[in-house]
Amino acid sequence: MKTVLIHYKLFLTLMFFWLMLNMSMNPINLAAGVAVSAFVTLLSKGILYNENGYWYKPIRVGRLIVYLLRLIGEIFKSSVSYIARIIKKDSIPVVVEVELRVDDPLVIAIIANSITLTPGTITVDVNKNKLTVISLKDINSSKESVIDEIHEKFESYFI
Repeated sequence: MKTVLIHYKLFLTLMFFWLMLNMSMNPINLAAGVAVSAFVTLLSKGILYNENGYWYKPIRVGRLIVYLLRLIGEIFKSSVSYIARIIKKDSIPVVVEVELRVDDPLVIAIIANSITLTPGTITVDVNKNKLTVISLKDINSSKESVIDEIHEKFESYFI
């Protein structure tokens, strides 16, 4: 019964997403949406969920909204500061390995993508909870400052 409920939730979520993307209620579109949603739901067993439930913990919506607002602010601040650094020519590329304190793959993916969205930083590799990041930093700053910024600005919301 629990597996059927998981199938049902995933199917409805996919069907809602299908309808939002197509914005059409004609019978052919609805039939295609049902077929695709059912197909993806059946193929997701063992990847997203098993008999016991989903393999990841969902993130609370309120926390995600606060994180997204903070991310938008960080993108804006970073873009302004890196424009100034590029004009002054006082930055150097630094490669650091950051070990995150979280182990949830969903949170790690969100943090890695957030780092890449922020101007001046790129996540090059993810290995479990270790991220390899390239960042443009001031000539006078250290690698530890990059690691501390990532922990403070991105990871702290999910701990």
